[in-house]
Amino acid sequence: MRGLRSWATDPSVRLEDLPPLSEDTYDPATYARLVSHLEKAVNRLMEDWQDLLSRALARATDEHELGRELVNLRAPLARRAALSRLPNLPEQMRSALRNDTQRAISDIQTQLEEALADPGRGARIDRTAADRLVAVARATPLTDALNVVDPSERPQVAPTVASPGNHSLPTPLAAPGPGSPLIARRPRWSHRVVNRPTPEPDGGPHA
Repeated sequence: MRGLRSWATDPSVRLEDLPPLSEDTYDPATYARLVSHLEKAVNRLMEDWQDLLSRALARATDEHELGRELVNLRAPLARRAALSRLPNLPEQMRSALRNDTQRAISDIQTQLEEALADPGRGARIDRTAADRLVAVARATPLTDALNVVDPSERPQVAPTVASPGNHSLPTPLAAPGPGSPLIARRPRWSHRVVNRPTPEPDGGPHA
């Protein structure tokens, strides 16, 4: 629990040092509590990432800067992906985490492209300029975070998308509001627990 709390806010914390768990290490009730702590850690990570996204979109003044910001935004998402591959967790839990992480980050990428295509501020936007912004998002996809092996590796500078020079963003971009997949949400796997045979009389180790 302490490790997960630290991991949620400190990129230097590595959960590989935690003891390995198998499906019969704890009873279902204990695993349910562990899942709750995992959920809280992921939500905290994504809440902080949402703040990073808002600041990144506000800082980006042209296409090249937008690409750079999107590459840097992969790092926290890569940490979430690494958690879903953590060998210390039982396979059933890892599988649920992997599925939820892949779905969530894919949703994030889709909604980011939609937000760049139409900021939704009621003002007109140059369609050519909007298409260039979407092209940047597709050339530097956040979904690449799913393939990062070492999340502590320093992100590389994003390549400049081929275009007739860098173009200023039409307006500062706003982060999507509540209800968006970009906002931390309750993981779909949060109701699951790892099944195990009937507990031993002593109940096993405590969480």
